[in-house]
Amino acid sequence: DGSARPVAQSGGVEAAQLELDGGSLQPALSDAGALADQLVGFGLGGFDAAPLLAQEGRRTVTLPIGTGVVRVVVTEQPGCDADVLVLHDNENTGVEAARAVIAERGGRLVDLQHTGTRNLAFALRNAQSEESQVDSFAADSFAVAPNRVFTDAGAGASLASLSRDTPEARRAVRRGAERLLALYGEPAVVVTAHNNTEGSYAATSYATDGPSAEDAAGLHLAPGADADDFYFVTNRALFDTLAEAGFNAVLQANTATDDGALSVWAAQQGVPYVNVEAQHGHLAEQTRMMHALWDVLCE
Repeated sequence: DGSARPVAQSGGVEAAQLELDGGSLQPALSDAGALADQLVGFGLGGFDAAPLLAQEGRRTVTLPIGTGVVRVVVTEQPGCDADVLVLHDNENTGVEAARAVIAERGGRLVDLQHTGTRNLAFALRNAQSEESQVDSFAADSFAVAPNRVFTDAGAGASLASLSRDTPEARRAVRRGAERLLALYGEPAVVVTAHNNTEGSYAATSYATDGPSAEDAAGLHLAPGADADDFYFVTNRALFDTLAEAGFNAVLQANTATDDGALSVWAAQQGVPYVNVEAQHGHLAEQTRMMHALWDVLCE
C-alpha cells in the first residue's frame, strides 16, 4: 500500500531509514531533490525533503493528511538516546519541559503542530470534486484527536465523536499515524508529554472509584504530590522505579480500553511507554519529572 513502517534507529531524522513495501529508502544526504523524488515514488510526497538533510538543532518536516499537511518540528541534541513525542498542539508546557531537558542532557523531541488546538482538523476532497474537471474543489471537513489515531478502532471512534467516521477519513488518519510513527522511529522506550487542566484528568482518575479505574493495573500516589502531575506507563519495572523515586505513577492494564492512544499501540507492540503528564503551567514539576525519567533511561 506504499505506507511507511518504522525501522529501529538511534539517530535523528537525518539518519532515518523508511522501510516500505517493495523496498527501502535511505536518504541521499547530499541531494534534497533526489530524496524528494524517492519519497514521492513511495507515496510520501508530502514530506519536505530538505529538513531531513539537517545535521543538528531544530528542523521542520511536513506530513500530508487529506488535502493539507501538518508540521512536525524535530529538536535534537547529542547525548541521551531518548525520544519525546508531543501530539497535542495546545500542550506547550510539555514542549517547553522537553526542550529544556534535551538542551541540557540530549535527546530528541518530535512535536506535532497543526492548528494550535488540542484536536487535528483536516479536509478531504468530496465525491463531487473528484468528478469535477475544474481546478477548484469542494472539501469535506473532519476532526480527530491526535492521540486516538494509533489503532483502527480508536481512529474510527474519535472521528465519529468529533466529526464523522468514513472509510476515506479513517484511511487518511491511519496513514497519517503510520507516517508519524515512521518519522518518530523505534526508540527503546516510547516517551510522550501531555498536559491537563485542573479537575479534568489526574492520577486519581485511576483510583478504585475513578472513571478510568478499569484501565489501570497499578496506582501510586506520592504523599504531598499534586495528582495532576504523574507518569502513565505500560511497564511494571518503570512503574516501580518512578514510584520509588517519589512521583505519582499509573500502570496501564493489559486489558485497557482500545481508544487508539499511543499507550495502547505501544502495549500491543510490546514496547515500553511512558507519558510524562502534568497540569498546564506546571513547568518546573514537568521538567523535574522529565529529568527523573532521563536518570532512568540515560544513566
